Amino acid sequence: MANGHTATQHGHAHHGHSHHGHGHNGQGTLDQAFRWSVLLNAALVAIQLSVGWRSHSTALVADALHNLGDISGLLLSWAALWFSRRPASSRFPFGFGRVTVHAAILNCALVLVAIGVVLYEASSRLVEPLVLDAPPVMIAAALGIAVNFFSAVPFFRHQAGDVGARAIVLHLLADAGISAGVLVSAILVYFTGENWIDPAVTLLVAAAVIRSVWHPLREAIALSLDAIPEELNADAIRAELATAVAPAKLTQLRLWARSTTQRAATVRIDALRGTEPNALLEQVKHILEHHHSVDEVVTEVRWSDPDAAQADNAHAHPTL
Repeated sequence: MANGHTATQHGHAHHGHSHHGHGHNGQGTLDQAFRWSVLLNAALVAIQLSVGWRSHSTALVADALHNLGDISGLLLSWAALWFSRRPASSRFPFGFGRVTVHAAILNCALVLVAIGVVLYEASSRLVEPLVLDAPPVMIAAALGIAVNFFSAVPFFRHQAGDVGARAIVLHLLADAGISAGVLVSAILVYFTGENWIDPAVTLLVAAAVIRSVWHPLREAIALSLDAIPEELNADAIRAELATAVAPAKLTQLRLWARSTTQRAATVRIDALRGTEPNALLEQVKHILEHHHSVDEVVTEVRWSDPDAAQADNAHAHPTL
């Protein structure tokens, strides 16, 4: 039984942005990447909404609303980067990162509402299609492909060491694919004169948007309830730490999200007197920060009396 004397360590990962090894120069270029992508996508949304409305293309409007959701997502990630640099205060000892989780929920919900409106309009146009002015739609859709591709380019250099940047690149490239679908539908309408193709493609675009939003929404809700982040395998981490600290015992491991990008952990270890505490603390901190990208680690070591431990073992396993 532990006797109440403890040693603790409260550690932060000091690796620049989040925990992925960006220095001040890397932070600056990442800020520029966010700024460039937001501006490009904002201009794209304005053009696509205008052209889609005037050309009677619900597919282009759906693509525009999806890109509007991307802008919100980019701003959210940018805010997470900014919040991650703000120090905690006496009023907010855990910092301000949790606001990014709530913002993610709101962003996903707004995108789903907007897509619901587009689905309703597309359904009515399947019954009574409006004449589509295809050439402007083709131009706007082609512009969407180009903007999404060039928005992803600034993040290419960061994706090797930053899972967040890699997710942004994949998402933007997937968006370019959606714009390509709108382009193909406009070309088909132009050559066949079948205006029902546009609202039909709208349904496909909406399905792709709902699929892309549904998982982040579920994960954000889970994180708001202090669930273990899905990329952290608690059982594997617990096994790795238990092996590393043996013969001391790992008695507690708690993992949670401080924001959409920051992870935290508390660890409790029961060790026999005479064990070197600093070695245990540093070993736990190294494993969590460098093997599992946990940003903040709080470790507690409780000391046990060897004689008491032997007595407990003898009581638990009596000899016959």
